[in-house]
Amino acid sequence: MNQLYDYFPGLLLLYAAFGVGLLTPGPNILAVIATSMSVNRKSGLAMASGVACGTFAWSVLTILGLAALLMEFSFLLFYLKIVGGIYLLWLAYKIFRSAASVHNLPLSSEPKHSKTPTGYLVRGLLIQMSNPKAALAWFAILPLCIDADAPPIVWFFVV
Repeated sequence: MNQLYDYFPGLLLLYAAFGVGLLTPGPNILAVIATSMSVNRKSGLAMASGVACGTFAWSVLTILGLAALLMEFSFLLFYLKIVGGIYLLWLAYKIFRSAASVHNLPLSSEPKHSKTPTGYLVRGLLIQMSNPKAALAWFAILPLCIDADAPPIVWFFVV
């Protein structure tokens, strides 16, 4: 437990950095809010659980060395940035195309959604795993706050 005290300032810095990230909602938080409001609370909780599973996956992948792997093969990071940029441009295109079109919204008070809670969980997981903000936050912040030779108890508190 004494080893944990040596890494306490780094853990606090890590928690503060991720706290700031939580204050700037991304597509994952907006999807959870939209699902909770338009479908029901159970579906929103299922989607939030999927987002949490995605966050857990990013943390474990980072700790297991995905960031080190990308540093070793820097050309992969270059291609990842290109793919991420194309993805963001595609999302922008979809948003502008949707904003320019006319939508006749139904006046029904009962939304018609046929997804199961498992479907919403998977959707939340996919949103989080494809979220560039989530990936870059783990890859950029973690190495600045915690040394690679930290003991396992520190990695437990990181996750």
